[in-house]
Parts: sequence; structure tokens; C-alpha cells
Amino acid sequence: MVETSGHPVVLAEWLGAPGAPTILVYAHYDVQPAGDESAWESPPFEATVRDGCIYGRGTSDDKGPLLVALEVAEAFWRRDGALPLNVRFLVEGEEEVGSVGLPPFLEAHRDELVADLVLSADGAMWRATEPSIPIAAKGLLALDITVEGPSRDLHSGRHGGAVQNPLRALAAILAGLHTPDGAVAVSGFYDDVLPLSLVDREALAHAPFDEDAYREDVGVEELHGEPGFTTLERLWARPTLEVNGVRGGGSYTVIPHAAHAHVTCRLVPDQRPERIAAAIEEHVLGHCPHGVRGTVVAHAAPSRRTRSQLTIQPSPRRRRRFGASTHTRSRCSCASAAHCRRQRCSSARWATRRSSSRSRLATTTCTGRTSAFASPGCTPASAPGRSSGCSSAIESDPARRLPGCVRFLGTLHSVVVPP
Repeated sequence: MVETSGHPVVLAEWLGAPGAPTILVYAHYDVQPAGDESAWESPPFEATVRDGCIYGRGTSDDKGPLLVALEVAEAFWRRDGALPLNVRFLVEGEEEVGSVGLPPFLEAHRDELVADLVLSADGAMWRATEPSIPIAAKGLLALDITVEGPSRDLHSGRHGGAVQNPLRALAAILAGLHTPDGAVAVSGFYDDVLPLSLVDREALAHAPFDEDAYREDVGVEELHGEPGFTTLERLWARPTLEVNGVRGGGSYTVIPHAAHAHVTCRLVPDQRPERIAAAIEEHVLGHCPHGVRGTVVAHAAPSRRTRSQLTIQPSPRRRRRFGASTHTRSRCSCASAAHCRRQRCSSARWATRRSSSRSRLATTTCTGRTSAFASPGCTPASAPGRSSGCSSAIESDPARRLPGCVRFLGTLHSVVVPP
């Protein structure tokens, strides 16, 4: 257990497989708040087994997935007395609050975390009956919206009808974040989002997904969202804006002096959190009724520059085997990755190119944000460590991709492994 500026990090390792790759397994032990404990059928912080399932706060996020990784390692140990790979574990305690202490910890312990592959044991399965490999997740932007009115809480019987109610004003603002049919109404929200190509839509359409089963599982009578897209397209490839919570006043006769809302956005490649936060702030302040004051505070992940500085690099001897990605950053005048690709900019400032890999999955993106696994049919254009390309990942010629390859947008949550 290693102390940090916040909650400690748990480190463990087994390096008894000389010459074998090293995997770093990431997980977290902190959990979301339990909420209203009276709504729980069993104590939230006491694991309870009912109908073959374990119930408790954090059982699926992230105690269960972490336990799976530990059980796999233990199973190999019991059978073989060793593991087929070198394994390192990093388990942090601040994931649910933005991993504030993790970046300086990674910088300070870089040498102890060298690995060929990082496996995140934090996330859900696509389906319990179907194996899949999650290869990316949408970005996260969180915002707190506050609407303030009178200088203090007022009695609604004495002051009702004479002053603007911050809760009512906030409700109107939140309702205006979307159009009635479910699209985000914030100007500029979709500006940098590349449209789904026919190849993308066909790939998603062939993914095994039962909308009726999904609707029944989440317990709603009708699905709802951005028009013009299927449910799976909205889940995997489109940005979203959701209201997570509203508070203010209470169950008594009051006009609260302030009302608060927490809002989160899931972003896709080319969307910059600072631009989206500014657009939402402009929308909120522009729709704030007279008689109240609105403020917006954004909480975004570290910038791409910060993240790139903290990337744990694969050991050099393993880069060829795992097809480590390399990023080009030549200068060009393109303002965004979306514009760069639409103009087919020759400098490829925003491009990500890959060397060959043994994996069965393919990526045809050049967003410069994320990387997936290349198909075995991919042919490197140059040696690892230099800018290289993949013949099955050329955006201008999707017909060259192997059958069954999936074009990766950087937001695709899972790819079903073909038999």
C-alpha cells in the first residue's frame, strides 16, 4: 500500500516469467455513494447474495471485475504453480472523484509500472453469454449548474408569486438542454462530431443487440434519444448530455434561495471538453430567466497533453509484438481532427498510425485519441517506432479492410469477438 496525496494506491506484482510479456491490471476500490439507504433491500456496504447475485455498493463497480482478475491469476497459480505472464496490479481509491492523486503517483512510480499491456478491470461485460473486448470508452465532462435568487430561503405562503423561484428557473434551463425529440439543443455541441459512415452503421447494425430485451432490462416502456440513430448507435457512437441530479428546497413551504443540478456529458473523438463546457455555459446563461443568477462550474479530465506525459510506455522489446501505436504531430493549420481529416491534410497532424499486431480486431480511425488492436491482415508501412500505417485501416479505401473488421471510432464500447 503506497500513500498518495489522497487515498492510498495498492500495488502488487508477480514477475516470475522471464521473457514473457508484462500486464498491468488497473482497478479501483472506491465506490459511488449509496444514496438513500432506505431504498436498499440489504445494507449497501454488506455484500448480500440473492438469487445467485451479489448485491452491495461497488459489487459491479469495481469489486467484482477486480475479483475476476485476481481469481484468474489464482487459478493459474493453483494449476501450474506460476503465471504465464508477468502481472502487476494497480488499485487506486479515487476513481469515482476524478483520480486526483493518480497522475503524480504514476509520475513518481513510473519504473514500477512498466508494462507491455494495460488491462482495465473496470467496466461491464457486453453480455454475460457472449465474450467481448472493450476497446474504448467515451470521454467524460461533468458540470455543476447553480441558479440563485433571493438572499435567503423564503416562505412560499408569504412570498409566492412575487419572486422568481430558483428551482422553477433551473427546471426550465435543464428542460431546454434538449429538444423534445431527444437531441442536445446546445449550440455547437455536435460541431466537431464526425458523421457515422455507411461502413460504421453497417458494422453496428450487425452487432447482436436486441432493443426489446434492452428496453425490458432497463425497465422502460419506450426508448428515447437523439433522432436519426439506432439505440446502439446512440449508446456507442454518439455524444450525450444527461442530468444526473437536482437539489434545492425540501418537503416544506419554501422558495429556496438556490437550486443546483449536476450534469455530465459523454464525449466522442474530436470533441474538446473545454469547448463543450463553454458552449453549455453560454446556453445556460443565455436561457437564465430574469430575477435569478446562473453559474456553471465544469469538472473535466486532464488535458490530452497531461495524459500523454503520463502514459506508461511498453518496454522496447515488446513494442513490435503488441503493435504499439505511434503519434505524429507535424504542424498544420487545421483547427481540429475533424477538419484535418475532412480536408485530408497531408501533414497528418492529428493522425494516429499503427504498426502490425497479432490481434484479431481492426481499427481504421486516425483520431489521435485512442488505439485498438489491428487485424492480422494489417501490413505496416514502416518499422515500429516510426510513423507507420495499416493497409486495412485506410479511411479512403474501406473496401481493403478484412471481412469482420470493425471501424473504430474511439467511442465503440465493445467489439464482439468473432468465432
